[in-house]
Amino acid sequence: MSKIYTPADGYTTKSGVWIQGTDFVMMTVEERKAMYGAITNIMQVKKESGVKIPGWTKTDERVLRNAARSLGPIHRGGSNRDLTLPDLKKVWITLEKFEIPLKEQVGQAVSWPNAIIPDNYVSGEEGPYSDCTKKEVWQHMEDQRATTKAQTFLNDNKHAITDDLIPFNEVWD
Repeated sequence: MSKIYTPADGYTTKSGVWIQGTDFVMMTVEERKAMYGAITNIMQVKKESGVKIPGWTKTDERVLRNAARSLGPIHRGGSNRDLTLPDLKKVWITLEKFEIPLKEQVGQAVSWPNAIIPDNYVSGEEGPYSDCTKKEVWQHMEDQRATTKAQTFLNDNKHAITDDLIPFNEVWD
């Protein structure tokens, strides 16, 4: 269950740079993989079928590419990171453009993972979203570190990969 988390005042990066707080969408590993899989599958269908999407621009392509790169597993060419809420909203807008043309031209209905709408998101409301406790955020970050370590191992040992996700470079050249 994805959740939006607003850092209290901001945070400091590893290099010591202070960054003002922004709303992050915390997702589990499975949710990130599901989102990555949905985005790459839909782009693969668009590429193979030649679906014409009204109003489609290079910016839309860039939004999905950047989201997939952030969400995707390291061993598939991604970064295994959470999205910010503004980035997720851009993804929503871009994916809405797909629904009708894909159904009309290819006959394929679009199904998105539940993680695309965070549990504590309320349409029309602005943050801060305070449903996440410090303990939940800390646990999420610990899980994130462990997942990154496991995916780095898979990146170094390609024979151990068991998922069926499309590699990032096969979708975006």
